Amino acid sequence: MLFTLFLGVLPSTTLADQSEASSAISSARSQLVECYNAAREAEAVSANISGLTWTLNEAGSLLSSAEYAFSNGDFAGAKDLAVQSQSKLVDFVSSANALYIGARVGPQRNQDILIDVLSICGTVAVLVGSWVLWSFLKKKYENDGVQAIGYTAA
Repeated sequence: MLFTLFLGVLPSTTLADQSEASSAISSARSQLVECYNAAREAEAVSANISGLTWTLNEAGSLLSSAEYAFSNGDFAGAKDLAVQSQSKLVDFVSSANALYIGARVGPQRNQDILIDVLSICGTVAVLVGSWVLWSFLKKKYENDGVQAIGYTAA
């Protein structure tokens, strides 16, 4: 009788383990896809995503191992591997977003600095050029102006 009771509980435990493992794998898969999309967006604006790629590869490998364990009936191992895959991706999206923003803002900041430097250089060039022209014209008109009126330098 005890054996029959045990056999009645065993399938429900196995089904619960299978359901939990399936849910964990599904959740890990969707998180991996979300993280992949965040990395792709960061790469689209020329962000350096090599670290993110490494993390995605590790998480993908763990997810693949989880799916393999699940297909072989190792539901506890599959769930554990799926959870490990998810834990690799905990701060992934925020890191990808930071790289995205850094890649978008960085060139703009450099462009702003370049515009400022060129404006300052242009202003200095105009001031120096104006001073040189003023000095030249002042000397020219001082010499020409005195002779044109008929005065001589004493």
